[in-house]
Amino acid sequence: YIIDRAAEALKKDGIKKAYINGGGDIRVLGTRTDGKPWRIGIRHPRSDAADAVIAVIELTDGAVVTSGDYQRFFMAEGKRYHHILDPFTGYPAEGEVISVSVIAEKAVVADMLATGVMVMGLDKGLPLIESLPGVDAIIITSDLEVHATSGIKDRVEQVP
Repeated sequence: YIIDRAAEALKKDGIKKAYINGGGDIRVLGTRTDGKPWRIGIRHPRSDAADAVIAVIELTDGAVVTSGDYQRFFMAEGKRYHHILDPFTGYPAEGEVISVSVIAEKAVVADMLATGVMVMGLDKGLPLIESLPGVDAIIITSDLEVHATSGIKDRVEQVP
């Protein structure tokens, strides 16, 4: 919410190009100063290196928000317990999805959808995102496969 408000304040003041990073949630206005789209890295969910990326997306005017099981978690008896809870069980969401990055006009919408798709899984989450106009997603599964919605499939650069 706050990075959307920051973007609105910048626009109100006549700022046309900006990159706002609110703890990993990204909101961009316009293009970079060289006229090219912003390049936003999607963090590798199983790398210990904080700067390791698994994919890159180019974006002008919009938000990218990621939910995943890899930043806030603990291990107990070989099992990963993360902070995204399944509302039906009250336990951390289980399934093949380990990271969801949603691209939308507003960060607050992207955040809500990224968390929801983490719980829903690939088979239900991907069609949901495909059905929403102006919304796209990059979903990473436990086999480190990168799945992208049709609206951005051609703009996602996978990093080896």
